[in-house]
Amino acid sequence: MDALFYKINRLKNANDRKKSLKTALLLMWRHIQAYIITGDGGQLRQARAVTAACLSEDKSSVSARLAFAFVSFLAEDYQGGEEALRELEVYKSWFYRKEPGVFRVYLFLRALRYIRLKKTGGAQKCLKQLEELAPRSVLTAYLEIEREDWSAAYARLTEVKKDGGSGFLLNLCLYQVFIGKFSSRDGAGLFPDFLSWCVKEGFFPERRLDFYKSSIARKKDDLSFLKMAYQYSGRAWILKMICEGLILRLDYTAAAREYYREAENKQLDVPELPLHLMKASFINKNEDISRYAMSRFLKYPDSGDEHLKAFVYHLLTSEDKFADLKNRFISEILGFAYDCARIGLKGRYYNSLYAFFFERASGEYAAVKEKCAEICAAEALWFEGASQNPETEYVWVFDAEKEGHEVFRATHNPPYPSKARVKSVSASVNYVCFDKTGKRVTDDEIDFKRLAGNYGAISRHIRDKNPKDADLRILCARVLLEGGLADEGDAEFLSAVSSLKGLSKAFRARLRAALGDFYAGRGDFSRAVAFYAASEENCLDDEQAERILSAFVEAGELERAAALIEKRGEVFPDGALFDALKKIAAKKELHAAIAQSCYNITLRGLVDEAVASIAVNSYNGSLREYQELSEALLSAEASAPALDIKILRKALEIRDAAPGAQKIFARAYNADYEKNKVLLDDFIYYLCYEVIVNGLRLSYEAANALERRFAQTGEALLSCALLHLYAGFSLRAPGWEGVCLAAADFMEAEGIMFPAVLELKDKLNFKPYILKNRPFMYQALPGKNVFMYYTARGSGDSAESGTETARRVKMRYFRFGLYLCAAPHFYGETLSYHFSEETDGGSISTQTREVSNSDQKEYDFPDDEFFLINNALICERIMRHGEAERIIGGLLDKGREVSAKLI
Repeated sequence: MDALFYKINRLKNANDRKKSLKTALLLMWRHIQAYIITGDGGQLRQARAVTAACLSEDKSSVSARLAFAFVSFLAEDYQGGEEALRELEVYKSWFYRKEPGVFRVYLFLRALRYIRLKKTGGAQKCLKQLEELAPRSVLTAYLEIEREDWSAAYARLTEVKKDGGSGFLLNLCLYQVFIGKFSSRDGAGLFPDFLSWCVKEGFFPERRLDFYKSSIARKKDDLSFLKMAYQYSGRAWILKMICEGLILRLDYTAAAREYYREAENKQLDVPELPLHLMKASFINKNEDISRYAMSRFLKYPDSGDEHLKAFVYHLLTSEDKFADLKNRFISEILGFAYDCARIGLKGRYYNSLYAFFFERASGEYAAVKEKCAEICAAEALWFEGASQNPETEYVWVFDAEKEGHEVFRATHNPPYPSKARVKSVSASVNYVCFDKTGKRVTDDEIDFKRLAGNYGAISRHIRDKNPKDADLRILCARVLLEGGLADEGDAEFLSAVSSLKGLSKAFRARLRAALGDFYAGRGDFSRAVAFYAASEENCLDDEQAERILSAFVEAGELERAAALIEKRGEVFPDGALFDALKKIAAKKELHAAIAQSCYNITLRGLVDEAVASIAVNSYNGSLREYQELSEALLSAEASAPALDIKILRKALEIRDAAPGAQKIFARAYNADYEKNKVLLDDFIYYLCYEVIVNGLRLSYEAANALERRFAQTGEALLSCALLHLYAGFSLRAPGWEGVCLAAADFMEAEGIMFPAVLELKDKLNFKPYILKNRPFMYQALPGKNVFMYYTARGSGDSAESGTETARRVKMRYFRFGLYLCAAPHFYGETLSYHFSEETDGGSISTQTREVSNSDQKEYDFPDDEFFLINNALICERIMRHGEAERIIGGLLDKGREVSAKLI
């Protein structure tokens, strides 16, 4: 039905683009067709909408008025349809004389209305007038369908068809007859043509197909019709008629074979079907024969076709599914092969039987066996196949065993497919097809079959003859490779073939590797190594590479083994690789070649002291790889202090302070600090930088190492780094207060302070100098003159009411590009500040920022005027006026002047 709705949509689009009465009426009929077939009332409503639109656009259009009346009657709107016809009532005499076609339609619509309203008299009157004007009219047949007089309607339609009648309405009437209650089987001669129309329209009336079986049988000579009917229905009885027609025509094409095969699969009883299926398969070189079809064919008498017999016997001897059938006919097969060989018949199927005869026949037939071998040897290199693209003219063949390619030409024999005969030493043909210009590749797939199908059975016989043809020798060598070398003769033959010119690198490597395997298996490792060494390792598969490695190690060729591991170390099984590495490790000059594999094998959990040592000392990897190696050694309970030092050195080079590096630093520090003092001191310095500048959080092991180092040296830089850890991450370790006080002493002595101290939860451990200043930090290159400019304003002051002249503080350089300074910052004050790098040529300043002091904290430092004033301000803020007066009174007793604005 998709095709029908596609046509409806196409007509809709055409009518929307350009209004046309003709297009609108076609669209109406398509909607009516969809309504009759599907029973969908929506289609009928759309048909009526189309006719109503036509009538509204042109009320004088007779065609639009008649169409509207017809659709209205179908929709059972008899009043609307009658009103449309009433306008034409006054013109019916004129229509009768001048437009008889319009008059017949007028009578048809009147009769349709009477029939649907059950007014028999009026209907009979209109029908009589209609028959007088057109006795063989499809309109009359439609009215008979409305009266459900199926036989009369079919008879009327048959007469119309005989008079050459056709058209949409005729077939629509036939649809209602055949799908309705018409019960005549033999009288349905129009059914085949009706089926063809249905397929053309995009739907298939399968519901009553079997009812009109006799009608379709009358069209058995029309194979195209039967094929169409079978395509849409899949009825077995139609397939049987198709096969009978094809057999009658002696049709053996590929298309006919598909029908024969399908009928055989459905086990249809078609005379001579097995014979014609086998013949069609033979002619089309299609060897896909089921066991059921083969057993049925063997029951038929001998047809006398020797070529067909060769084809059948070839299938029996080459397919395992025919093993029991072959045993029943083995004497006939051998006798047939004997007779054919004596007279020298050739071809794929004959050659297959010759190989079978050569393998099965006794020694008394030595002469015939020799002839069979000669014939097979002559055709063992050739393939034949049917081309699927008639444009194919040339076939380029590429052999994996040889360099370059060969070009062959296809032969054409219409109507049968083109044939291509090519030569190849490979088991299958690797090809590219070109057109007659030889430049354009054709999209062609050719199923090539070797002319000597079972050539493997005679390959050793061919080898013993030592043929001069290089391609034949390559073919025999490939067969020996697949089956394995049996004796010294096979090895000598392969050795000679490996020296031929024109071999591909991969095939030559396979030959030499196979020779190496042969001699290694016999314990002759010197000869095995000679062949292995001459092979291209990159051309070998993984199993061959493993055997070569084993032979090199057994023969003591450790240099060769190391070179092979360096190239293909990843393909070897862990056990074989580990054993080889342990032996090669004895030679120091080979360590660089096997370092990668030593690293990989250690990571996989196979740990040997010598192998691990090579991985540690000779493998040049990344920091992450060294850390993975360290973890693998620890998992195996093996220590590698040298690896720890290597990791730390690498971490310093690339500035990496990840947790893994910190863990290894702590382990190295605990193991032997004095031995690696310089490196560990450098790493400690680097950790201090990361902590102070980048806010790195150290692992507990690394932090503990820094704390112990500070306890030993008391170095100021370490105290500052540990202060950042305690302040930034709320860490508390034994003795942390002493570290913080040491840092405070250092900062006070230097006149600097880090902002990190503001993050400490408990500031009671610091001296007043630290606590009464807010620290600021700026980062730039060393050697700069850096100043901080700031102004202060109270909590109630606006930004414009602050100190007009900014205060200037020179910043002190610390390390790592950090400049530090401090400025007094009372509770409730807001500092506006910026930094400036000043030179003789000018200055570079940062944007102004602000920071407010809103922390309400009281401290009891009676000797520090700064904190006395600060505490007074805090008390005033929190409404503790008496306490504020007490503090100020104490200051006044000392004779100090106090600014009135202070409180």
